[in-house]
Amino acid sequence: MRLTRLRPLWLSIALGLLLTSPVGGAPALREEFEGPEPSWRDSGGDAQYKITSHERASGVAHGGRSCEQVRLVGNNGTYVYLSHDISPARIISELSLSVWIKADRPGLQILARVVIPRTKDPATGQPLTMLVSGSGYTQVGTWQQLRLDNLPQQFDRQLRVLRAQHGPGVDGHEALIDRLVLNVYGGPGTTTVLIDDLEVNGFVGATNEPQASASRNPIKSASAERLPGADRTVPDEQTRPAAARLSGTTLMLGDQPFFPRLVEYRGEPLALIKSMGFNGIWMSTPPTSALLGEAAVVGLRIVAPPPSSSELAARLAAGPAGGIDSQFDAVLVWDLGSGLSTKEFPTNKRWAQLVRSADPRTRPLICGPDSDLWNYSRNVDLLWTSRFPLGSSLGLTPYLTWLRERPQWARGGTPAWTMIQTQPSERLVEQVALLSAGTAPQVGWQDEQFRLLVFSALASGARGICFQSSTPLDASDPATRRRAALLELMNLELELIEPWCSGGTFVTSASGNDADMGAAVMQTDRARLVLPLPHGPFNQFVLPVPVTAITTPLLSKKSIRNKANQGLAKKNTPTAPHIPGIPESNEAFELSLVAFSPVGQKRGAGGIRLKLSDESRDSLVVLTQDPMVKANLTRRVALVRQRAVELRRELAAMHLARVEEVQSRLAAKGHTPPEAQAWLEAARANLQQARAPATSSNEQYLFSFARRCDQSLRQIERGSWELSLQPVAAPLSTALGTNFDTLPEYWEFIASAGTAPRGPNLLPAADFEDLQAALGSGWRYFQHPQPKDLQHPQPGLTTTVTSTTEVVHGGKSALRLEVVATDPAQPPVQVETAPMWLVSAPVQVEAGGVMLIHGWVNIPKRIVGSVDGLLILDSISGEPLAERILQTKDWQEFSLYRAVPRSGTMTVTFALSGLGEAFLDDVTVQTVDRPAMAAASPSTAPPGAVPPPYGVPTDGPQASRSQIRGVAGSRPR
Repeated sequence: MRLTRLRPLWLSIALGLLLTSPVGGAPALREEFEGPEPSWRDSGGDAQYKITSHERASGVAHGGRSCEQVRLVGNNGTYVYLSHDISPARIISELSLSVWIKADRPGLQILARVVIPRTKDPATGQPLTMLVSGSGYTQVGTWQQLRLDNLPQQFDRQLRVLRAQHGPGVDGHEALIDRLVLNVYGGPGTTTVLIDDLEVNGFVGATNEPQASASRNPIKSASAERLPGADRTVPDEQTRPAAARLSGTTLMLGDQPFFPRLVEYRGEPLALIKSMGFNGIWMSTPPTSALLGEAAVVGLRIVAPPPSSSELAARLAAGPAGGIDSQFDAVLVWDLGSGLSTKEFPTNKRWAQLVRSADPRTRPLICGPDSDLWNYSRNVDLLWTSRFPLGSSLGLTPYLTWLRERPQWARGGTPAWTMIQTQPSERLVEQVALLSAGTAPQVGWQDEQFRLLVFSALASGARGICFQSSTPLDASDPATRRRAALLELMNLELELIEPWCSGGTFVTSASGNDADMGAAVMQTDRARLVLPLPHGPFNQFVLPVPVTAITTPLLSKKSIRNKANQGLAKKNTPTAPHIPGIPESNEAFELSLVAFSPVGQKRGAGGIRLKLSDESRDSLVVLTQDPMVKANLTRRVALVRQRAVELRRELAAMHLARVEEVQSRLAAKGHTPPEAQAWLEAARANLQQARAPATSSNEQYLFSFARRCDQSLRQIERGSWELSLQPVAAPLSTALGTNFDTLPEYWEFIASAGTAPRGPNLLPAADFEDLQAALGSGWRYFQHPQPKDLQHPQPGLTTTVTSTTEVVHGGKSALRLEVVATDPAQPPVQVETAPMWLVSAPVQVEAGGVMLIHGWVNIPKRIVGSVDGLLILDSISGEPLAERILQTKDWQEFSLYRAVPRSGTMTVTFALSGLGEAFLDDVTVQTVDRPAMAAASPSTAPPGAVPPPYGVPTDGPQASRSQIRGVAGSRPR
């Protein structure tokens, strides 16, 4: 039966319940669409469309016998409305509306019409109306309930918009909802939608029914007026997506804080991206009209370059209507480019001025400069501050330091967004393929490494993140499936903690009794959030994990009896992070994707000490006394935990399969730690337990078993990596040593390269016996210019390159690089960009060859002012595989094997990125006889053979310039 025929009954039910129970106890009022006649009405749209079929359909309903079915064809728009009258309902906190739909396209949405009886629309003389919106449709091909909740808050926000449009006299008293609306436009082409089980909860009827609610005309509101003689409507500011603006460092959409969770767009269906939990995409090229329309339908925002300067100038010359129009409403922020230096600033500044003149919505502007951050931050509203540490010589702790220090070069208060690495760099992938002759598997990173990158960005104050993506997320290969699941899981966690992401501030660091794990504390006005953060060396290659994490009851008795595991069991003590400055009234809760539960705590001087098990050492912790925070987080966890269990189990299974494959190849050559088999048994047993059927009562346990599986596998990965690299202590000597997946290929390469013949030194004058001879043979010395004068180095710094006889490795002299403060009494605390770099003479290389870059460096005192120290990088592999050295004990050797992808020339660069001095000597570049390497059978290497030592690395930072200019690095590609 129709809802509109039940108005007297609804009112009597509601009034009766008000006399006996709270409003929240009112029963649901339903329309089940069982009758023969359709009850939803066409109410216009901004698309060119035609409804080709509209009827009641049987046999396909969500509940009961029948439902309503609508099929339409349309294009060139963003919405087509169907409406359904309901009895006028007061807007109270308990009121909620819902409807079930099933469609073959995503992006459909529930809305409701609000009538404001005390204010008339000056255009019609009728009561003013507006639309409020609810959830969108994402589960294509299945029934999904669309909901409209929090109506008082939504009404208040929209009322402010109406007052801005019509003046402060708009009176919101006695406002009511009289009509449910569906946007059934799914994009260009045909959309078919089934509608069933409309429900109104918390209904309290209006005492007076305004004229607007009794009207049988299509929707007429301040948000969508039908044009005379036209079959389409045009949106005004009410129905257009809210424009973005900055409030301090927080990005706002309307009156709501918005934390961008973007992904680099690679042509995937936007509905897929939306279903993975992203709220936007980032593009390096301007979006097409089709993509803008698709984003508007799906409900995604776009960060992309604006039209070019010449196009904007032409638009502005055409008159006021020629600026950036409503076609670009899906654009959140305009991106003015990355890798920018002082040289590009005038052009970039002019572009920004044109965008601001042409864009009536005054969207924020963002860019990613490598240098001259002060000037660029005065030109735009946001900055990219991003680096890609995984697989590089930049440890995760220096990475966090760099993220926190980088914005200090910009105008005070300029918000920063960060790009999060999800795939290895193209240079690393290329080197792995060439050095292994194409036999190595795809390089991937551990799930927890990826998560720690995100937490580092949040702890540094990032107000938006974008997940780097080099390949589409809809590919079917195992690596892509794993990455897609990981991204969706990360988005679920980010949604849980969104209040801290969008508006929280970093307040302090925390420490515990685990040397490899620290924490950062973020705060809102209601609660604190403790984020786990990494410590320790080499965590950008393979993460360590406490050995106690695998001592679970699921180990077999035989394994427990094993001497090694008995020793592990004795060490099973809880970690205890100490959080300073916590009020006594605060309680501690562990927050995961499946539980929000109390944590043991002990109060001491200046704070509290949390009692976390090793299994929970990487969990989030919330500190609060606010019951609203507790209730909200409990509700949020309940919404996501089922999907979180599915994703966690899927990822654990893929992780196990990958480790088993690599482990079997390592074990065949005797290159595995003695505990590896026990760890593998524990991982299998835990995964078996995690695969039990899921119910609402055991989801937390299943999630826990999957997490234990991952921790056991991480132990295998770190143990195997340390066994391989500890004697060498130089992961970047070859790209094959930068991760667990390529360790078998690493052993084969080292076994053959260590004995292969090498050619003569191709670098002229690299013994540095005569500096002038070196410079005359093609060596070059560069200084980074300061912003206003391209002829001088960075202000306040003096750089020198000299020959010295005091600190020598071989021969009579060595090369000395030095950066000092021009005024020693006031040295800079930080250095923005590498002040100086030395580039070798070019040497000729042939495709398919292998080059060995070798030399000696001496850094007697730690380089300060930069996390990058002395960078050693070659033009073949670039910044992603650069070696970083902050300090040495006497002379330290470095050796870098690089495969040549293309014939041409190669150079080696030494960049001093901070204040201090570094000495170089006896640098060589030699060819390695690859045919001799191929002839040396890796199988002849005895089990457990140790590769020759090639120097000692540091847990230091990273560099570039788009090579060196970006030792700052905005978005490394």
